[in-house]
Amino acid sequence: MSHNNPKQALYSLGLQHPLLTVMLYKMTGPKIFFSLRFKVLLMLIVIAVVPYIITQFIWEQSAAKLTYDYEAQLLETNTEYVSSTIEEFISEHEINLSSYTYETNQDPVSYIAPILSNYLENDSHTTFLATISEGKLSSFYSHSSNTPPPALVNSIDDISFATQSLEPTDKPIYLETLENNVLMYTKVIEITSDVKTTKIILVGGLDLNEVITTISTFATNDTSSWIIATVDGRPIYSPTNESYDPNTLLNIYRANNNEAEGDVRLVLDENGTPMQQTVLVVPYTYWNIIAIKPLSFFSQQSILNQSQALGAFAIVLIVVFISGFFFSRQLLNPLKDLVKGTEEIQKGNYNYKSNVHTFDELAGLSASFNQMSHEILKNQNELKNDAQTIEAERDKLTQIISGISDAVIVVDLNEKIVLFNKAAEDITGYKNSEVIETTIGKVLTFSSKETSLQTSEVCPINTTSSAGVIKTMSNITLTGKDKKLTIVNLAASHIQDGHIAKVGCILTLHDITQEAELEEMKLDFVSVAAHELRTPLTSIRGYLEFLNESTENLTNDQHRFIDRIQLSVNQLVGHVENLLNVSKIERGSVTINPVPTDWVSNMQSMAKDIDILAKSKGQSIHVEVPSRKLPLVIVDPTRMVEVVHNLLTNAINYSTEGNHTRIWFEVDQDMVITHIGDNGEGIPPKALKHLFTKFYRVGGKLSETSKGTGLGLYISKGIIELHKGEIWVQSKPGVGSIFSFSLPIAKKP
Repeated sequence: MSHNNPKQALYSLGLQHPLLTVMLYKMTGPKIFFSLRFKVLLMLIVIAVVPYIITQFIWEQSAAKLTYDYEAQLLETNTEYVSSTIEEFISEHEINLSSYTYETNQDPVSYIAPILSNYLENDSHTTFLATISEGKLSSFYSHSSNTPPPALVNSIDDISFATQSLEPTDKPIYLETLENNVLMYTKVIEITSDVKTTKIILVGGLDLNEVITTISTFATNDTSSWIIATVDGRPIYSPTNESYDPNTLLNIYRANNNEAEGDVRLVLDENGTPMQQTVLVVPYTYWNIIAIKPLSFFSQQSILNQSQALGAFAIVLIVVFISGFFFSRQLLNPLKDLVKGTEEIQKGNYNYKSNVHTFDELAGLSASFNQMSHEILKNQNELKNDAQTIEAERDKLTQIISGISDAVIVVDLNEKIVLFNKAAEDITGYKNSEVIETTIGKVLTFSSKETSLQTSEVCPINTTSSAGVIKTMSNITLTGKDKKLTIVNLAASHIQDGHIAKVGCILTLHDITQEAELEEMKLDFVSVAAHELRTPLTSIRGYLEFLNESTENLTNDQHRFIDRIQLSVNQLVGHVENLLNVSKIERGSVTINPVPTDWVSNMQSMAKDIDILAKSKGQSIHVEVPSRKLPLVIVDPTRMVEVVHNLLTNAINYSTEGNHTRIWFEVDQDMVITHIGDNGEGIPPKALKHLFTKFYRVGGKLSETSKGTGLGLYISKGIIELHKGEIWVQSKPGVGSIFSFSLPIAKKP
C-alpha cells in the first residue's frame, strides 16, 4: 500500500518497531524535536522558579517589615527618651510651696513676699515668681528684671479662671513656654490665720535651658531629625545639626497632623521621600516632640520594589498558567487518544489505530499501541482457530468416551459432576441431564462390605499438578437411581494441572456385577460341597475309630491300610475346612473373639505342638523369648492357631532335613511383630507376589512331595487382616524365607 503523506508512511513503518517513528521524525520531521524529558524538565524548572520568586518576595517583605519595625522602634524609643527627660526635669524643679499660717493682723501678700524672695534666691532654675490676688498682679520677683513678661500680664484673667478649683496640694498648671525657654506655670498657696484662710495664686517661671542642653547632647548621637514645638506650631527647640530645618519639620507635621499621639507612620517629605514620623506630647508642657527619621536604603528599596515584586509575581503566575496549560494539552491530548484506543480495544475493535503526532516518546508509545492492537488481532484469530481445533478434539474425545464400555464420571473441584458418559447412565440408571452440575454425593453412594464410603475416599479432589491413577478399589457397591445396586471395580485418576482445568477427579467404574454374582455362585457351590462332604467324612471317621477299637483280628497290612485311610480322611477334612474358611472370608462372615493374650507364651505352646512334626523330619523349632516382657496383644487365640499352624507346617514341609525354624519378636509402635524364619530352599522372586492368593502353590522339587490346596496362606492373610494386622514375606532362593505378621497391642484398661 502506498502513502502520499510522509507522516502516514512513518506511522506504518512505526508498527514494525516502537521507536522507529520517533527516529524517523527526528531525521525527516520538524527541525525542533522536544522530548517528553525536555518538556518535563522545563515544567520542573518553571515549578522550581515560581517558589523561588515567591520565597524571595516573602523574604523581602519580611526583611522590609523587620527593618521598618526596628527603625520605628528606635525612633519611638529616642522620642520617649527626650519626653521623659523633660518630664523628670520639670517634676524635680517645680515649686514646692503649698500652705502657710500667719498672724491675724498681717497682710497675706506681705507675709508671703519674703518667703517667695528667699525661694527665688535659692532656686537657680526658677527665673521669676509672681502672685495674683483678687484678679490683679499683686507682686513680681525676678533674677534679671522687675518687669513681668507680657505673656504673664496678658494671662492674668485666664490664670484666675483656671485656678478657681485648684487646691494647694494639686500639681501646678503649666501654661506656656516663653521665648527664652522659660516654662510658665501656676499653682495655689493657702495662707491661714485665726480669722480666715486666703488662697493666693502663685505664678512661676522654670528655666528649661539646662534640660535642653542635655537633650542637645543626645541629639548629636542620633540620625533622626526632631523639633520641640508648642501645640500651635511654634518651634521651641531644634538641634542645629538637623537634616531638615524647623520650618520643614513643622510643614511635614502640619501635613500629617491627624496622626495619633505616639504612633509611628510612614510620611513623605516635600520632595516625596519616604520617612518615618512620630509625635509625642511632653507632659505638663503642652509641647510636641516631632521626630522624623529617613528610612534606610534597604527599607526604601524594599518598599519601592513591593509593587514591582507584586507585578513580577503576577506575570510569573500568568506564565506558569499558560505554560502549564500548553504542557498539559501537549501531554493529555495524546493520552486521551491512547485512552480512547484502550476503550476501543476493550470493545473488541482491534483495528483501531492511534494517531499521535507529538514528535516525542508519546509517538513511540502510540506506535507500540498500534503494534499491540495488531498483535492482539493476530493472536485472537489464532485463538479462534485453536478454539475450533480444540472443539473438534473435544467432540472427538466425547465420542470416544461415550463409546467406552466402562463408566466415566468427571467431577470438578467442588465435587460436581461435569461429565457422565453413556456407560455411566447404564450402570447408575441416571440420565446425563439429571446429574450434570450436581454434587456426586447427592446422586451416587459407595460402600464396601456394607460400610459406607465418603466421597473424598472414593474420589479425592486433585489440588496439585500430579497426574495418573491415584486410587483403585475392588468390589465396591454402587447405589444409583431408585436404589439400583451395582458391583464395580473403581479407579480414581487425576489429569496434569487438573486444578487449572477445574477437574478434580476422574472416576472409572467397571461393572463386575455378573462376575460378582458368578463368584457368589462359586462360593455357594464350594460352601454346599464342603458341607455335603463333611457328612460322609464324619461317618468315615466314625467307622475308622470303630475299626481302631477292634484291631485284634486285623493283620499288619490291614492295620497299615487303616492308618493310610485315617491320614487321607484327615487331609480331606482339612481341605474341606479350608474351603469353608475361604467361603466365609470372601463372604465376610468370619468372626473373631479377640482377647488380651500373652503372645510369647501362646507361641511357645503352639510351637511345642508342631515340634513333633519337625523332629519326625529331622528339623527343629526354637522360640526366642525377648529379654523384656512384651505387651499383651488383642487376638482370637483359636483363629491364630490356624495361622501359626499354616506357617510352621509350611516351613517344615518346604525344608529339608536339618532345617532350623526360628521364631522371634519385636515391637513397632502399637504393634507386635512375629517373625518365623527357616533356612530352607527359599521362594522364587516371581512367586512372591502371588503367594497369598487362592490356590497358588510354589513350584519346585519340594512342592512335589508337599501336598496342599494353596489355601493356607490365603486364609492366614484373611485372619491377620481381621485382627487389623498385616502379613508379608522375605525370601532368597537357597538362603531361606522369613514370614512376618503384625498384631495390635491390647490397650491398657
